[in-house]
Amino acid sequence: AVMRTGLQARERDERAELFREVHLWLFNRYDAQAGSAESTSDIGEAHDRALLAAAEHLAASDATRLPSWLLQQRWKKYYDAGRWRALSIAFDKASCAAETSPASDPADAVWFDHHRAHVCQSMGRYEEALELYSRAQTNHEAAFGDRHPEYATILHALGDVLRVTGREAEAQALYADALKFY
Repeated sequence: AVMRTGLQARERDERAELFREVHLWLFNRYDAQAGSAESTSDIGEAHDRALLAAAEHLAASDATRLPSWLLQQRWKKYYDAGRWRALSIAFDKASCAAETSPASDPADAVWFDHHRAHVCQSMGRYEEALELYSRAQTNHEAAFGDRHPEYATILHALGDVLRVTGREAEAQALYADALKFY
C-alpha cells in the first residue's frame, strides 16, 4: 500500500494526464460492473465493491464529477436495493471529493445532502440524518428560497427524522408546511 501510494503520487505529479486517463479507464470498468445488475434484487457484494472502486477511481480522475455521478447514476438503484452501507461509503468518498472540488450546481449540493441523509436515516443514524437534512434545507433556502415546490420534499424528510427521534411537535409543523406544496 505504501509503495502504491508513492507510485501514484509520483505519477500524479510527473504524468498527470496519464494518471487521470488510467483512473478514468478504471472508473469506467468498475462503473460498468456496478451498473450491471438487471434489477435491485440482483445487487450484491460484488456490485458494492465495484461501486466503491468506481467512486475511488472517479475521485482520482475527475473529483468534480463524483457527486453528480453518484446521485444520477447509482443512488436510486442502490438505495432501493437496501445497499446502504456501500452507499454511505460512496457518499463519504464523494463528500471528501466535494470539499476539494465543490459542486458548481447548487441543486447538486442540496440533493447530495438530502440523499445522503436518506441513507443515514435508513441505517438508523438519525442525528447525522437530521444534520444533513437541515443543511439541505438551509442550502435550498439560500439557493432557491423557501417557496420552491421541491422544498416540500426536504421538509417532509426532515419531519420524518424529527418524528422518529421524539420531536413530534416540530415534525407536525414541518409536515404542515410541506402540505402547502403537496
